[in-house]
Amino acid sequence: LDWRAYAKVNRYYIKQFEDETHLRAFLVVDSSGSMGYGEGAANKLAHASRLAGALGYLLLRDQDSVGLIAYNDHVTEAIPPRSDQGATQELFRTLGNLRAEGPTQLTMGLTAVLEQARRRSIVVVLSDLFEENTEFLDLLSILSKRHEVMLLHVLHPDELDFPFERMHLFRSMEDGSELMAEPEVIRDAYLREMQSFIETCRKRCVNQGIR
Repeated sequence: LDWRAYAKVNRYYIKQFEDETHLRAFLVVDSSGSMGYGEGAANKLAHASRLAGALGYLLLRDQDSVGLIAYNDHVTEAIPPRSDQGATQELFRTLGNLRAEGPTQLTMGLTAVLEQARRRSIVVVLSDLFEENTEFLDLLSILSKRHEVMLLHVLHPDELDFPFERMHLFRSMEDGSELMAEPEVIRDAYLREMQSFIETCRKRCVNQGIR
């Protein structure tokens, strides 16, 4: 009720306004060595970067604030959330310059979000989740209690289907370790292990309200 207008003209006036919610979002991109698997623009890091860029663009178009954290075993890039005119260009430029190298440690990226996000935010994690242990799932759970968390599990078709034939030398893209193996011999065990890993991550996330 506008009391000043009422005092002047002796009539009631109701002022209406639309309150727009200003969102803050953190894009957490895995830039470890394993994300470099794939040819050219089809590698996992390039795909994750395009997804992150598209999401960032949509949020910035609505004048929301977007930040970026890229990591391997440490934080390699950190852009605080911003919504000013140059935010889109900086986001695209930084994503385009990411290089896949080093071991994976998602806990480093998630810890950086916990330190920077002072109020409730949207946190979008893009990663293949290839780590030696699942400690990151505990941290995702902690993060989901304070923020809205979404996980985009980025995998290459080769990792899902294991289409290799004949004897192969498999080399880690993170620590250089090698394994000579016959794909036909290990395929069934590999696929069972991969499916179990994906299902474990999915169930833990769903139980914590992580999409």
